[in-house]
Amino acid sequence: MKKKIASIVGISLASVMTIAACAPVPDPIPTPEPEEKTFWHIGEEQANGAFLALTDKVFREEIGDNAYLLHELYKDPEAQGFTRSEISWFTESTEPEYYEGVLDSLHAIEYDALSRKNQIDYKLLEDYCTSALVELDYTGTNFSVNGGIQQNLVVLLSEYQIYIERDIQDYLTLISETKECFEWCVEDEWNLIEGGFGLADATLAEVIEQCRLIYEEGEECVLIELGNEKIDSLEGLSESAKADYKRQNYDLVVNSYLPAYEWLETELEKMKGHGTNEGGLVGYGEAGKAYYENELRRILGYGGSIDDLYNGMKKEMENKLNELYSLAGKNMNAYNAWIDWNYYDGEYGYGLTAMTDPEEILDYFSKHLSGAFPAIVDTTYAVKYLSDAMAQVMENTLAYYVIPPIDDYLNGNITVNGAICNGSEVLMTIAHEGYPGHLYQHVYFQQTNPNPIRNLFNYSGYTEGWAKYAECEALDYYEFNQYDLVVTELFKIDSDLTYMMYALADIGVHYYGWTVEELGDFLGQSGFNEEAAQELYDVLVTVPTVYLSYGAGVYEMLSIRSYAEKLAGKKFKLKEFHQLVLDIGPCGFDLLRELVGEYYGDQA
Repeated sequence: MKKKIASIVGISLASVMTIAACAPVPDPIPTPEPEEKTFWHIGEEQANGAFLALTDKVFREEIGDNAYLLHELYKDPEAQGFTRSEISWFTESTEPEYYEGVLDSLHAIEYDALSRKNQIDYKLLEDYCTSALVELDYTGTNFSVNGGIQQNLVVLLSEYQIYIERDIQDYLTLISETKECFEWCVEDEWNLIEGGFGLADATLAEVIEQCRLIYEEGEECVLIELGNEKIDSLEGLSESAKADYKRQNYDLVVNSYLPAYEWLETELEKMKGHGTNEGGLVGYGEAGKAYYENELRRILGYGGSIDDLYNGMKKEMENKLNELYSLAGKNMNAYNAWIDWNYYDGEYGYGLTAMTDPEEILDYFSKHLSGAFPAIVDTTYAVKYLSDAMAQVMENTLAYYVIPPIDDYLNGNITVNGAICNGSEVLMTIAHEGYPGHLYQHVYFQQTNPNPIRNLFNYSGYTEGWAKYAECEALDYYEFNQYDLVVTELFKIDSDLTYMMYALADIGVHYYGWTVEELGDFLGQSGFNEEAAQELYDVLVTVPTVYLSYGAGVYEMLSIRSYAEKLAGKKFKLKEFHQLVLDIGPCGFDLLRELVGEYYGDQA
């Protein structure tokens, strides 16, 4: 039996380079079926029934034997008819024939007879199966500097939720599997090395340093304290049982988990000198380019040429740069206040201030966005902070939102990296992770009672693109002390510019094969500091495709909004557009553009 690392779901990270109690779950709110429009049509009962039967079968087959994924998706899986299997980081690989069979069953259903919601899910399931059948010579590393297994394992264990006593036992089992998990990843990495796809020494050095930061925590390891908190959180457990579980947790962390990281450091050291590619993925030849093209399609759901995407983003950047210069030239006082607050945290005393407490910001935005964003029900959430050690391990992560289970979707957590997310960073970061970003978008979509199979699909371009877009839109509803309108526009333009620049640089380095000098030329021509080229290059080669979700994602969101405005003309209403995008839910941008075009075409 072939095995693979279990699919990881449930965490949304907001990255940057440096230059409560549960509420009862209400009945689901169905997607509206506007009488005056034909867009959300109902379809035929027989076709819809066949499709729903197929998606239910596929969903249950995909997660039924994956106890970890089942736990992440459901607080009470038994109530959904699932039987828990033995938990593991590993799951059995699915053979290509399975996805071919699903496609055959899918194509036997009449697409035109389906409801609009089911048509959307039809296309997404088709894309999911088709993507699973793609064969690549290079399939990516397990040890990315941002989001590699050495980082993810800590986060996933830290965020593992305890609902019943079985969850404590499963949690301890996962800790005990740490070395086995690393052994699998190391073996896979050596296979990549044999194929000529070894990691550069510089990347290995950063991953090794992350491992060292984790195992050197020793008895101060964050998982000891967190594990004890998880055990204490379970009501009805006797004190003697709690004490026994705490002893097991301590023993596993100290004698299994931490030594596994030390072992991994040694194994990664052995890989040094085997990687000949010090640049972008294009350094792996056609295999690297094919991998990048596939990642772009997977992340963005974009089927066009990379050249077209690059040129479109570059033109949009030029437009926004001109907007920035024009706005700054006419409003120098506001520009100086924005620069002071955004880059110097008010050191020069221009008087511009904003909230910096995450919970206050969440509360504020949850009450001040109704002008442009449809309402969601009240939610509960907790704001937590990374430990000092994890803040260093995740030094490029400002914060992340943990997606809650389907049957407890109103109870979410936001974890903040206090080492870098402070001062002027906090406002937009929390808008990104909370309202109207990830938390808001996820809760809204769950209110529409989506088909559970949507939880198998991951379109980070949509989710991160929405969050980047929405955090900027939220600023229109934030009351700065001075220079409100100008400062808001400066923030929005600067944010879009910066992340589009990262995405373009990512394409340049990994697909076009830019050198440091070529990256510097691009930065200078785009209004950025070309002297930062080496620093940015060093970051990009260790985290390929990470910035596509953010930069290309927000570009696509803005582009699709412009498309909707053009189609609707004077009839365009921002809140209606937002509701449409949210009702459609996470999907590829090609499909989103097609659906938006059809929706507004019906109005023309």
